[in-house]
Amino acid sequence: MHLEYDKIVSEIRNLPLEDKEEIKTLLEKYIIEERRAEILDNLKKSRRERRNRRLIFSNRVAELKKMI
Repeated sequence: MHLEYDKIVSEIRNLPLEDKEEIKTLLEKYIIEERRAEILDNLKKSRRERRNRRLIFSNRVAELKKMI
């Protein structure tokens, strides 16, 4: 994989500025989409844990420290 990565980086360096900017924009969008999917997965997991009574809430510091 490292060789593929190096090849991709090398190819990008040789592209015109406009193409580099387009790739940058696309990568930023892809990263945002992945982060949103990750947040959604975490939300679903938390909801399942809450339904199954495995998710515990507390506003007491001592109790929170014990949870860690």
